[in-house]
Amino acid sequence: MSELKVGTGVDGCYEILAAIGSGGLGTVYRARDVNDNSTVAVKTLNIVGDGAHRRVLREFNILSRIRHPRIVRSHRWGVYEGKPYFSMD
Repeated sequence: MSELKVGTGVDGCYEILAAIGSGGLGTVYRARDVNDNSTVAVKTLNIVGDGAHRRVLREFNILSRIRHPRIVRSHRWGVYEGKPYFSMD
């Protein structure tokens, strides 16, 4: 997946506002949740191969259950343009 441009819609849920940073595992964007107009972070992951999406889903399911004031909350995961992503506070 190439870098997402400002204004790109992701799965009808998020509008990309700006790139925040990138590294070896992926890129993080500031985005707007179009359902409630809140600001979230959307992280796209640069992983491919057999079972990659399954591993991301397993990790997301674990992270999304954690509730602690000092841990970022994960909201939703999906696949956009063939690569997994998830949104978080």
